[in-house]
Amino acid sequence: MSKEREISLGGSNERLKKGIYEASAKIFQDTENLALCINITNTKIDKVVVSEWFNIEILNHDEKTENWLALVVARNMLTSIIAGRRGKRDEVQEGWKKLMEALGVDK
Repeated sequence: MSKEREISLGGSNERLKKGIYEASAKIFQDTENLALCINITNTKIDKVVVSEWFNIEILNHDEKTENWLALVVARNMLTSIIAGRRGKRDEVQEGWKKLMEALGVDK
């Protein structure tokens, strides 16, 4: 069952890096439900450039599954950002939509 917490995305560091971008994840209390929040930060300018959150409480997963889901979503978001910079954004976004549908994540 979900609970409010920071999620480690790998190793002793709680963040996942790809190039100049860094992802962090946490579960927090949204208006009515718990939400999984993924933030992508541009480390060169130290600003959050993408922030997405998903209703995770309705999935009713255990902590290990929630950690895995956060890692998959964060990696996909980082890939989307890098692909967008290389002009492949549409292709990656279509894959992102299919992944979210397959996982049953309500955005």
